[in-house]
Amino acid sequence: MPSTPGTWTNLFADDTMFMATSMGMQHAVNKLQAQIDVTLPWLQKWKLTLNTDKTLAIKFGRRGLKNTTQLKIYDQEISWKPVVKYLGVYLDSGLRFNRHVTETTQKARRTRAALYPVLNRLSPIPVRTKLNIHQMYVKTIITYAGPAWGALISTANWRRLEAVQSIALRTITGSPWFVRNTVISKSSQIPSIQTTITQNSKNMFVKLQQSHYNHLQSIGKTIGPPELNRNRPGELTRRT
Repeated sequence: MPSTPGTWTNLFADDTMFMATSMGMQHAVNKLQAQIDVTLPWLQKWKLTLNTDKTLAIKFGRRGLKNTTQLKIYDQEISWKPVVKYLGVYLDSGLRFNRHVTETTQKARRTRAALYPVLNRLSPIPVRTKLNIHQMYVKTIITYAGPAWGALISTANWRRLEAVQSIALRTITGSPWFVRNTVISKSSQIPSIQTTITQNSKNMFVKLQQSHYNHLQSIGKTIGPPELNRNRPGELTRRT
């Protein structure tokens, strides 16, 4: 696929993402439009079809979209969205991941509810097996792509994620109301959501630094002005 200066292209299966950075919003849009313009003939050459109905655009940063032109594909304008879903993660323009936490907790709760006949304390299945089921089907939903967003979410959102697991562990163990969630988690040998995501982040960044490929080593590193005073994914690995 052809590329233009100042843009990045990310490919995964049949998903394609173009990204550009600039101190000026219109300049970044111009870069993206140039990338789109050189990509369209390449797609036609290889008889590939681009679904414009599923194509979305999002702006990250503090500046708004005032006086910013629309991106166009085949003369069809691509609308700017406050939130987009990419590879199962909801990205918002402020990178606060509030929508992602909301969608994740709702999905995990639905899964936990569907498994209630198996996980409740009256089920004849051994407790350790129930805990393993929770980790396979509920916890994996909560921690999905955690290294990408863990360092950027608020304390309140961490509590929302932890609550989903705490209720599941209390259901499995049949612990009374006066037993603390931390005690249940420790006795069950199930790490907290934040501990799990932090460890996953550390493991991921260690593997990336050991990679022989430069594009993998650069994942998670800062792109753009450092003075914006925002956390980066790697910040999670430096927390205690």
